[in-house]
Amino acid sequence: MPPLHRQQPWNSKRRWAHPQAFGTTANKALIQLSSRGKFEDLLWFTFFHEAGHILLHGKKEVFIEDDNQQADKENEADKFAANFLISPKEWRAFIRSSNYRSTEGVKEFAKKIGIAPAIVVGLLQHQRMIPYTLLNGLRRRFDLGITSNL
Repeated sequence: MPPLHRQQPWNSKRRWAHPQAFGTTANKALIQLSSRGKFEDLLWFTFFHEAGHILLHGKKEVFIEDDNQQADKENEADKFAANFLISPKEWRAFIRSSNYRSTEGVKEFAKKIGIAPAIVVGLLQHQRMIPYTLLNGLRRRFDLGITSNL
């Protein structure tokens, strides 16, 4: 989805599509990702975060921003995404090694587990293990080729 405007406050949406839209009798989950951010780690983390909501939480859920229960569900979806992208056992070992602060350490770990280094950096930043200004050279930006007339 192209950003609606520069201040778009969300990266994604999840919803249940009407069965007739897919020619079936069953509802289908639909994840819509915006091009906000345009970093590969944000794309994958956001996708699996939304998948976590679909798999862990009810279809008819009403989401209220300031609700404590909502915060718990957001944390659950974050944990689902992180654990899906990187095994918790391997992640703990990597953090214990203290190699997570170096470019080479991140590259080696990413290669070992078969993911892009950007995903490792993004998760380190998201979990506040490193500042958001560190290791950004390993995060690739992408262009979806989407333009908006807005």
